[in-house]
Amino acid sequence: MKKKTSHNKEEEDQWFVEMMEKEGVFDFEDESPQREISKREEDEGKRKPSKKRRGGVEIDEDIGPLSKLAYIHSSIHPKIARKLKRGGLRPEDALDLHGLTWKDAKAEIDMWLEEELTHAPCCLLLIHGKAHGSIFGKATLKSMAYHYLKAHPHVRAVVTALPKDGGLGASYLWIT
Repeated sequence: MKKKTSHNKEEEDQWFVEMMEKEGVFDFEDESPQREISKREEDEGKRKPSKKRRGGVEIDEDIGPLSKLAYIHSSIHPKIARKLKRGGLRPEDALDLHGLTWKDAKAEIDMWLEEELTHAPCCLLLIHGKAHGSIFGKATLKSMAYHYLKAHPHVRAVVTALPKDGGLGASYLWIT
């Protein structure tokens, strides 16, 4: 995954579009000329990503402490997706997972989502932390929560929160 170093709005929007297209969430209609795909990128596209199972969750990519999360289901209206990624939808509730094991965090997420479904559709804030203190440099809780929520039947979007809401250590969710 590419790392973003600039906070230029156009670059951020382009990065978001590229990530969404890469994940196959939905195709963006873009009138800009398509760039040529290098042989290396073409070969990488042919390889199937290795999938692992951890804690009952299928993992198809590793999520690091500085990874931005970007999953938006194709059923989400583009205006809602745009507002969600820009922080234009204020979270109705938040859940902080700091200090929990994945087993405990999963149980908390399930109870929280069940309770919040009575208010659906709505935006929620999940605080998972960045895992900067992790021994192996892997954001295990962040990664597990992201992959679990992507597969959840009522979660339609998971995107990295704005810095004021926790930045890389938190995610906005859209549930229906």
